[in-house]
Amino acid sequence: MNNKRLPLIIDIVFCAVLMPVMVMLLPIERWIASSPVSSFLFIVFLYGTYFINRYVAVPMLLGKRNYLVGIGILVLTIFVAFSLINVRPHPHAHYMKNFDTFRFMPPMRVREQGMLFLFFVVTCFSYAVGFFSELIKQISKSTELEKQRDKAELSLYKAQINPHFLFNTLNSLYGLIVTGSEKSETAFMQFIDMLKYMYSNGDRDRLPVREEVEYIRRYIEMQKLRLNEHTAIDFECVNTVAEERTIASMLLITFVENAFKYGVSSHEDSVIKIRIEVSDNVLHFYSSNRVMRVSEGKGLGLKNCRKRLDMLYAKDYRLDITEKDNTFTVELDINLENKKP
Repeated sequence: MNNKRLPLIIDIVFCAVLMPVMVMLLPIERWIASSPVSSFLFIVFLYGTYFINRYVAVPMLLGKRNYLVGIGILVLTIFVAFSLINVRPHPHAHYMKNFDTFRFMPPMRVREQGMLFLFFVVTCFSYAVGFFSELIKQISKSTELEKQRDKAELSLYKAQINPHFLFNTLNSLYGLIVTGSEKSETAFMQFIDMLKYMYSNGDRDRLPVREEVEYIRRYIEMQKLRLNEHTAIDFECVNTVAEERTIASMLLITFVENAFKYGVSSHEDSVIKIRIEVSDNVLHFYSSNRVMRVSEGKGLGLKNCRKRLDMLYAKDYRLDITEKDNTFTVELDINLENKKP
C-alpha cells in the first residue's frame, strides 16, 4: 500500500466507521429525542474538530512560526465543545464545600459525560492521525530529496564519462586523418552514428541490453579501422540480441574504450578480448588486454563507472579489476531488472 494514501484511508475509516460506532455505543436515541438540534450540532462539531485538528492545527503546531495559532485552535475547540455540551450540575448532586474537598466542576449528567468523552477521543485521534500524516510527508519529502540528489549525482558521473569517451574517440579519428588513411571517412560516419545514439538516449536511465551491446559493437568496428595487423580483436556476444532486460546506459563502454586506449600497439602484438553474455537474470562482462602503455591519468572513467554501479545496483553487482603479468582484466556481473524499458 502506498504510504501517501494511508492518512486518507484513515480519514475515510474514521468518518464512515469509527465515528458512527462510537456514537451508537452511547444512548444517542435518547439524546436526539430530548435535544435533537444540540445533538446534531455536536456531532457535526466533532467531525469539524477532527478535520480542523488534522489539517490545520497539527501542521501549525509543527511549524516554526504558527505553533501559537495551533494552540489557539485547540483552546477554541475546547471552549466550543463545553459551550455545546452546556455542562450543568446534576439535579440530585450534593456539594461539599470545605477546605479538604474542592470541586472545579460540579458532577455532570450521563449525557454530558458521554459527549465530553466523544470530544476527548476525537481530539486525541485527530492529533495522532495528524502527526502520523506529517511524519509520512517528511519521510516522503526526504526520500524524494534523496532520489533527486542521487539522480543529479548520476548525471554528473555520466556527464564526466561522455567527454572522456569523446576525447579518446576523437583522438583515434585524428590519427586516421593525419596518416591519410582511406578509412577515415568511414570512421567519421560511424562516429556520427555513435553521437546520435549517445544524445538520443542521453535522458534514458536504462536501455535494452541488445541496444547497448550494438552500440559497443559499433565502437569496436570503428576502432578496428585504425588498427594494424599487430592488434587482434576477440569480441563475443551470447544471448544478447533478443534480450529484453535493461541495463544502465553508457556503462560497459567505459571498460571497452579503456581496453583500446591501453591495449593497442603499432609495433607489438596484442589481443583485446571482450565477451558479453546474458544468462538467466545476470549479465556477465569480461575484457582483457595487454598493458601496452602506462596510464598517466587518475582513472576517472573507471572510478565514475564504479560509483555509478554502487548507486544503481548496490549489492546486485560484482566487479573485479586486476592487473597481473602485464594483463589488465575486468570481470563484471550485474543482476538485471527483468522488465522492458
